[in-house]
Amino acid sequence: MHHLMDDLKLAFRGFRKTPGVTAVIVLALALGIGVNASCFIFVSSMLLHPFPYPQLERIMTVWESPASMPAERGAVSPANFLDIRERSASFEALSAFRPWNANLSGIGEPERVQACLVTPEFFAALGLAPELGRVFDSADAEPGRPGAIVISRGFWVKHFAASPAVLGKTISLDGAAYTIAGVMPEDLNFPLETQIWAPLNFTAAERQNRATHSVTLIGRLRSGVAPMQAKAELATIGARLASEHPDSNENRALQAIPMTELVESYTVRFLLILMVTAGFVLLLACANVANLLLVRLAGRQRELAIRAAMGASRGRITMQLIVESAFISLVAGVLGLDFAAWNLSASRAKIPAEVYRFVGGLKSAHIDGTVVLMTLALSLLTGLLCALPSLSLVLRDAACNLGESLKEIGRTGAGGRARSRLRTSLAVGEVALALILLVGAGAMVRTFDRFLNVSVGFDMKNLLTAGLALPPSQYSSPAQIDSFYARLLDGLGNATVTADQASDGMYIEGRPAPRPGETVPTVQAVTPRFFETLRLPMIAGRTISAADDRDRPLAAVLSKTLVKQYFAGEDPIGRRLRLTRADPRWMTVVGVCDDVTDWFNDQPLPRAYVSFAQSPSAFAMLYIRTPGDPLMAIRSTQAVVKSLDPALALFDVKSEEQWLEAQTSGVRSAASSMTNYALIGLFLAATGIYAVIAYSVVRRTHEIGIRMALGADRATVLRMTLSEALRIGAIGLGIGLPVAYAMIRAMSSVLFGVVQIDPATFAALTLTLALCAVAAGFVPAWRASRLDPVAALRNE
Repeated sequence: MHHLMDDLKLAFRGFRKTPGVTAVIVLALALGIGVNASCFIFVSSMLLHPFPYPQLERIMTVWESPASMPAERGAVSPANFLDIRERSASFEALSAFRPWNANLSGIGEPERVQACLVTPEFFAALGLAPELGRVFDSADAEPGRPGAIVISRGFWVKHFAASPAVLGKTISLDGAAYTIAGVMPEDLNFPLETQIWAPLNFTAAERQNRATHSVTLIGRLRSGVAPMQAKAELATIGARLASEHPDSNENRALQAIPMTELVESYTVRFLLILMVTAGFVLLLACANVANLLLVRLAGRQRELAIRAAMGASRGRITMQLIVESAFISLVAGVLGLDFAAWNLSASRAKIPAEVYRFVGGLKSAHIDGTVVLMTLALSLLTGLLCALPSLSLVLRDAACNLGESLKEIGRTGAGGRARSRLRTSLAVGEVALALILLVGAGAMVRTFDRFLNVSVGFDMKNLLTAGLALPPSQYSSPAQIDSFYARLLDGLGNATVTADQASDGMYIEGRPAPRPGETVPTVQAVTPRFFETLRLPMIAGRTISAADDRDRPLAAVLSKTLVKQYFAGEDPIGRRLRLTRADPRWMTVVGVCDDVTDWFNDQPLPRAYVSFAQSPSAFAMLYIRTPGDPLMAIRSTQAVVKSLDPALALFDVKSEEQWLEAQTSGVRSAASSMTNYALIGLFLAATGIYAVIAYSVVRRTHEIGIRMALGADRATVLRMTLSEALRIGAIGLGIGLPVAYAMIRAMSSVLFGVVQIDPATFAALTLTLALCAVAAGFVPAWRASRLDPVAALRNE
C-alpha cells in the first residue's frame, strides 16, 4: 500500500508536468469509455433489467403456438387458461390479462387511456403491492360486481395531483362507472405504459371458449421451481388439452417464456451492433493513448535508467507504469460517466413518446450501480491495455539487465526500432478501426435515409391519422357503428376509416383449403373513399363503393402481390373467396390495387380490402387528406367527433410523416450514434497519425538538418516525411477494407438484411479517411520542410 501511494503521487506529478499530453490522453479515453458506458446504460435497462420487478427471473409468460411453428407467440383462449391454472403446480400465481384502450370521461376533457383487464392474481405474479389502497380480490372478478380499478402512479399524479383522497372516486371508462380502489407504485409498467387496470370478468360463454385466443398469461414460479421444469409441465398440459379438445387445440402447444426475453428482437440486434461499434471506439482510443504513452516513455528514459541503477526491480518499474495508466484511465472514466449522463439526456429528448409503449426498460434507463461498476472495471481494463505496449518494451528482453536496456535506448535517442515499430503498428490499427467505424456508420445512415425515402405505396404527404374506439355499451350493433362512422365522414370531407379484420387464410372457391405455411393476407375494412384519400392506385376493376353495404354481396379488393401469389396468370375479378374459415359467406373480388410496402424491409404487403359497411368495427383508424399542414386540422377533427359524441376522444393523433418518424426513431438513433462514433474514430485516427509523424520529425531533426545541409530541398524533405504518413494510411486502409466489408455483411445478416451500402459510398468513405490521414501527416511534414539546417544541426 505504501508503494502504491508513492506511485500514485508520482503519477499525479508526472501528468501535471505535461498538461497538453495529459489532456489529450484523458479526452481520448473519456470518449472511448463514455460511448461504452452510454451503450451499457441501455443494455442494462433494456436487456438485463427490462422490468424492475422483484425476483424477475421467476416471472414467466405463457403462450400458445402452432406445433409446427414454436417460434410464434400467440394468445391463449379463456377456457385453456382456466384449465392451465387448475392443472399447473409450478406457479404460485398465474394471471390472464387483455389490453384495453378505453375512453376516459368524468374528469376533465375526454381522452383515450391505455388500460388492461387482469385477473386478480396479476399483481401477485409481478410481486408488487399497491402504494395506496388495495388490489383486486376474487370477488372483484365476479360478473355483475361494481367496477373497481387500480390506477398507475402517473395517472394519479396527472389527474388527481397525487391526492390521498383519490380512493373511492369514480371515473367513466367507455361509458361505464368505475371506482378507484388502489394506486400502484411507479415501478409497475406492464403492459408498457398502462395507466389503468380493471378486473377481467369471464362470462359463462368465455369460460367454455377455446377457439378465441384473446388473453396473455403471466405467472410467478413457486420457490424452488426451475424455468425448465415449468416449461416441461406446460408442454405436458398442452398435449393433454390437444387430446381432450382436438377440434380447437390440435397441433397447438403451450410454451413458457421468461419475462426477460420479451424484449423485441429488433431492439436487441441494434443494441448489439452499437455495443460492437462502441468497442471499436474504445480500442481506437486505447491505440491512440498507447502511442502517446510510448512517446511519454521515451522522455523518461533517463529517469527509468537511474531508478534501475539504484536498485529498482523490473517488477517495481512495471507496477509504476501500470499504476500511472490506471490512474489516468480512472480520471477518464469519471469524465466518461459524465458524457454518458449527458448522452442519456440528449437521447431521451429525441425519443417519441409512443416508443415507450413498445420497448421495455427504455423508460427506466438510468445510471445505476451496475453501470458505475461496469465503467470502473472498463476503465481499469482500458488502463492496462494502454500500458501494454510500454510494458512490452520494458520487459522485452528478460535476460538483459534493465539498466543496460535503458542505456541502449538512450543511445539510440529514439527508443529503438522496437518502439518505432510499435508506434507505427498502433497508428495502422487506428486507421483500420476508423475505416470500419466510418463504413458501419455510413451503412446505418444510408439505411435510415432509405427508410425515409421508401415508397410505401400511397401518398403520405398532408395525411392526418387518428385512432377512434366506440364503447360497446353504447354502440353494440353493427348498424350503430356503421351509422356513426358514416356521419363522421360526412362531417370531415376528404377522409376515410379503416379497421383491421381477422384472417386465417385465403379460401378460394373451387380450390382446396390453404396449406400450412401459405401466405395469410392482412385484411382491412375500408370506407368508399379509402383509395382516393390515400391515393393508392387501382390496377384493375373498381374500388369499394357506397353500394357495398350490408344488403349487397360481400366485396373485396386484393393487392397486386396477393393476386400474384394466388391468381398467377388468371384474372381474379369475379372470383369468390373467404378470408376466414369461420365465416361461411363468400365475397367477390371486384378490384386489384397497387401494393402497400413495409417501410422496414421494402417488401410489398399482401392485403385484402373489404367493405367497412359490411364488416364494421368499433375500433378504427381515421385518415384525413388535408390541403396543407395536416396538424392544423386536429382541432376541427376533434370538434366534429365531439359534436357526434362528447364522451369520445381521438388518440394517436399525428401526421403520417410523424408516424413514420416514430417508427424509424430506433434506426435514426442507431445511425446518429454510429455517426458520432465514426467522427470520434476519425478524430482519434487523425491525431494518432499526427502524433507518430510529429514525433518522427522531432526524432529525425538532426538527420533532416544534415540532409538539408548537403543540398536536399524542402520538397524532398516534405516528400520524405509525408511518405511515412502515406505508408501508415495505405497499410491501415488495406487491412480495414476487407474487415469493413465483412462487418457490413455481418450487420446485414444480424439486422434482417436491411443494412446495405453502395460501392460509391464505400469508396467515398475510404477516400475521406485517406485524405484525413494525408492531412494529419502533412502538418508535421510541412514543419519539417521549414526547419533551419543550422538550428537542426545545433539540436545534436
